[in-house]
Amino acid sequence: MDKPGRLVIKKDNSEIDRVKKQENKKLEAEWVVAQSILGQLITNDFSYEGWEKHKDDGLLRDRISWETWKRYYTENKENVLNQLEGTQYIDFDGEIREIQEENYESEEKSLEDDYIWDEKFVIENKVFPMDIYDNTFFYGLLLPKTVDEVNKDGDVIGKKQILSPCLITSEKELIPWNMQKKEELKINFNSIPFFIPKRWKLENTKSFLDGRSEEISPKKLIEKIKSQYIKYLAIRNDTWYSIHALWDIGTYIYQAFEAYPFLELRGIAGTGKTKSMTVSSYISFNGGQIMVNPSEATLFREKDEIRGTSYFDEAEKLWVLNKFTKQYEGDVRTELINASYTKEGKIPRQEKIGNKFITKWYSPYGPTQLGSIAGLHGATETRAITRITTKSSNEDNRGEMEPTEDRKSPIWEEIRDECYKFGLTYWKDVQDLYLNFPKDTGLKRRDLQIWKPLLSIAKFISEDLFEEIVNTGTRNLHL
Repeated sequence: MDKPGRLVIKKDNSEIDRVKKQENKKLEAEWVVAQSILGQLITNDFSYEGWEKHKDDGLLRDRISWETWKRYYTENKENVLNQLEGTQYIDFDGEIREIQEENYESEEKSLEDDYIWDEKFVIENKVFPMDIYDNTFFYGLLLPKTVDEVNKDGDVIGKKQILSPCLITSEKELIPWNMQKKEELKINFNSIPFFIPKRWKLENTKSFLDGRSEEISPKKLIEKIKSQYIKYLAIRNDTWYSIHALWDIGTYIYQAFEAYPFLELRGIAGTGKTKSMTVSSYISFNGGQIMVNPSEATLFREKDEIRGTSYFDEAEKLWVLNKFTKQYEGDVRTELINASYTKEGKIPRQEKIGNKFITKWYSPYGPTQLGSIAGLHGATETRAITRITTKSSNEDNRGEMEPTEDRKSPIWEEIRDECYKFGLTYWKDVQDLYLNFPKDTGLKRRDLQIWKPLLSIAKFISEDLFEEIVNTGTRNLHL
């Protein structure tokens, strides 16, 4: 019995329990989502700042709380650290720590047992948008997928769509990307873009996977691409229509080559340089916008993540004349463009991790076209196939025709579909020709290197086309 004159407040434990149950239910729902989503995220930053960096982006989308983030990386810390390429990570408290080797007490296990001695079990770094693993060619896509939508109380309230990373392979397989597949396939992606342009129509992708798509005729494909260039551009030497078509097709298998040539369009204003790049951008692999004097940050994103085809107009703005040396000098942007010519090209960049700046090396390999009036300079010029552009005659009405007015025409989608299927179907045939290229073409050193990818595709299509391109290549040697 309560004492007289004393106020007693009784707690309603049922309400407290209800709130706790709701919170626990929400956290458990988050935990289910986290195991799927965080399994796709490769990070060495487990800190609160690391969580904040990702919580609003395209992968987490504010669906995973700091508590769930910390729980996931607490329970999976050892496995995640084993997957990292570096030797450091940022812990939950924001401190940079070294990845320590485990201390084994068992005397039966030798030091050598900690290492992998079989090459087939070593995880290789690959490029998500396009690459080759275990004699299998693939394209990385972000495909729409339906998942549960969870409210703040952790209840499933419906369905929603997300863009999910997956691989489409030359074996007609669809591989959803996650940590399990990383271990199974022994490949790793340093980055998976949050955005990739949707260039392959969904029903066409599905038809390829189901084996229902029509067989690709390489000869018909190149003629179809040539017809688009012929429709909009007046080029005096007809062989250049074939060269443009071969270059566009090659952007879909450039990872099968050790280097891929720049394509330079050089000429005065009004000679169709921008128009030619526009046609190409509607066809090529992950073709981007035509850039004029782009920033360094824009170039790094385009080249390192999307790995698509880049286009630069008014390229002479990338160089500045040094008044003292009388030489044209580029900057970090031209270094990045030059590095994109070959698989071996690397470029360093300072990035902040925790409280320190570290040097990260990027490989920006990918196809590049440049348009200029004054021409290119230095190493960039020696890595390019150059077409001198000229004005069309007054009687030729193609000077007034613009591909931008037809950008929604289904022909572009049709060509891209066939280019994707060409890459997945014939990449190995073309690569074999590239690796066993004839030595009697008259092309040597750098000239051979820049023409070899296009000539390998041409030889696969027909001997006549191969001879035609060889003749043009030998007339356009770098002296």
